[in-house]
Amino acid sequence: MEEEKKMSTRHLDEIERNVRENVLFIAKLFGLDVTNIIVNVQQLRSGYGRFAPMAWTVNKEERDELCINPEQFYICNPAECIDTILHELTHLYCHRNGIKECSRNGYYHNRRFREVAETVFKLKCIRASSGYKTTSKTNEEYLLGINKKLPHPFDGAWYRNQKLKKKGEDDETTSTHSFKYACPNCKQSVRGTKKNIRILCLDCRVPYKWIPKEKAKRTERSGEETLETESDSEG
Repeated sequence: MEEEKKMSTRHLDEIERNVRENVLFIAKLFGLDVTNIIVNVQQLRSGYGRFAPMAWTVNKEERDELCINPEQFYICNPAECIDTILHELTHLYCHRNGIKECSRNGYYHNRRFREVAETVFKLKCIRASSGYKTTSKTNEEYLLGINKKLPHPFDGAWYRNQKLKKKGEDDETTSTHSFKYACPNCKQSVRGTKKNIRILCLDCRVPYKWIPKEKAKRTERSGEETLETESDSEG
């Protein structure tokens, strides 16, 4: 168990290191000075990225912080990952050039944010409740072009597998496919993307039980009634 934890930590450290190198590479690509940038790869309460000006003091020098939520590298396509990084770099650019790109206590992304995002970083913006936000949907070719230049090109499936896979484990426990659970009484079943989750049947008042992969296939072929919440291909 201790060895597995060490291996998992090494995988996550590799992901964090690759993400940091990619962020700094993109910043340099657009001519930004990365000397005083600290890139943190950490879970955020909301959103995939955050910029915090002068958040750190190192050797009496203030440094800006870019926080990137690693979750997106497990579930998003590469274009969305690049879009998130460029979004946060837009805030960095505005901060360093004295541009007030956010109004309403930093919540509303105003037209100055849109102008910098579109002219400097060639992003596409749409209107939202928080003002203007960047989108990868109509700009995918451009964003994927940047991704190809990275020292560690983003690949959602690769990053997801790196997080989940541990040497020596059965493929079923590391698969990104869903797991089947069924009530032992009424036989209603659901699917979840995690193993060992706790689900309660509200009709029978008993916990669902995990159905091993082969047994789940046999019961489905036999025509047993099921109620699935997620498709087999989801991960």
